[in-house]
Amino acid sequence: MANHIQDPLTTSSTPSLIKEEEQFDEETVSLQAERILLSLAFPMVLKAALELGVIETIATVEKGVWLSSSEIALRLPTKPTNPEA
Repeated sequence: MANHIQDPLTTSSTPSLIKEEEQFDEETVSLQAERILLSLAFPMVLKAALELGVIETIATVEKGVWLSSSEIALRLPTKPTNPEA
């Protein structure tokens, strides 16, 4: 029997395809991490808005009236210590 040298096993026939797959995997992992971060942040933001009275402030405005963020801040139950902020 003759000795045969086998070619190394590769997952792809071209090196450029491997780089594209790695880039795709990195993008996928990045998007998953971003999704996890946002899924954790939303409940915290909602809780803060409820505790500060932002939801009630927006709900008490007449129908069709839009408030800016500074108008909402001025109507909150607590008065800011630094109105220039």
